[in-house]
Amino acid sequence: MNVSEKKWNIILSFFFVFLTALFTQTIYRQNRLAFFGISAFDLVILVLATFRLIRLVVFDDIFLWLRDLTKDPGETDIFDGFRSTMRHLLHCPWCVGVWASLFVVFFYCLTPLSHFFLLVLAVAGTASFVQLLANLIGWNAELGKIGALRANESKKTNAHP
Repeated sequence: MNVSEKKWNIILSFFFVFLTALFTQTIYRQNRLAFFGISAFDLVILVLATFRLIRLVVFDDIFLWLRDLTKDPGETDIFDGFRSTMRHLLHCPWCVGVWASLFVVFFYCLTPLSHFFLLVLAVAGTASFVQLLANLIGWNAELGKIGALRANESKKTNAHP
């Protein structure tokens, strides 16, 4: 990590703290501190919505254009450090998760109109999770078949000298 990247990491960290303070102040002024009485169901919705938003930004093709903006242009320019920092940020699910959770919680507290959007993200997140689980089960079954075929071939080879 070069000096320019460190500088941008510090700037973005302060920007995150600034946004958090601004969002908190906005919610406080509107007397919408809903998170103090948040239900378990709403918390699950927020977690699933954040999960789906992270996958959307970091992994899905629909945001590939955004990740491509951070590719190294091959020549040094004034935005090199910023571009490198954003590349690391947008390819890190842990990093995007912090930012995504800030926005999800803010919009949840800001207006009930956001609840529909968050519910859609939560349903999509649950579907993504189910799909990942189905893929895992499928791959384990395929690996089991391959292992059984290899064991069977090994028995045949050892049985006939």
